[in-house]
Amino acid sequence: TDWLGRPKLPDQAAVKVMGQLLKNIYGAFEYPEESAIYDQLAVSVNGKQIETLYLEQRERMEALRRGGPRVKIHAVSMNHVEDVVRSGPTFEVTGQWNVSGTMSHFGHTHERTNRYGAMLTLLPINQQWKISEIEVLNEKRVE
Repeated sequence: TDWLGRPKLPDQAAVKVMGQLLKNIYGAFEYPEESAIYDQLAVSVNGKQIETLYLEQRERMEALRRGGPRVKIHAVSMNHVEDVVRSGPTFEVTGQWNVSGTMSHFGHTHERTNRYGAMLTLLPINQQWKISEIEVLNEKRVE
């Protein structure tokens, strides 16, 4: 924190914070019970963003029940943070990460890696960083 008690977030720390929060979010999708998914999302996400992510996961679960593809995340890795901008108590962090995993459907499995670019708004709550907004800027399949 600075001398006024406001949080600081240097670029190298932003990479670590953003990476851990994203791993927590993707990890929440591994829980079979809806209440556990919601609770796990609340560890890293704040406000309306919890409900948004929860509803997206619920749609995926419904698609799976109807025979849609099953996705298993194996790794979430930060590539880099491009920008960290302070706005009042929040930080807007623009960065890029890869998500690797497998997708199974129609009796076979594919390895996949997708690259995402997004701007995350990070808010310190009780001395813990949480994501209050996510704006996906781009998504690309790289493998």
